[in-house]
Amino acid sequence: MLYTLDSIRTTLKRSGYRLTAESATGLPFEVVFESVGKSRVRKFVDRAYFALVKLWPRMFAYQFVLEVQINTTDSVDPIK
Repeated sequence: MLYTLDSIRTTLKRSGYRLTAESATGLPFEVVFESVGKSRVRKFVDRAYFALVKLWPRMFAYQFVLEVQINTTDSVDPIK
């Protein structure tokens, strides 16, 4: 299932979780370009893209990584 950043935040909150950390990742250019070497061009593109991710994550992030903690146990069934 795919989520927007806002929809996953809302879903987690409604499910009893509290967001504790959030980060954005850039596109893995070594996979896209099938590069295993240390190309200067790839390094430059990677650094430039990572800077764009930092500046405008909603536009340039490849994915968001969220860290959450359970906020409530009211809706959790006890182990029988």
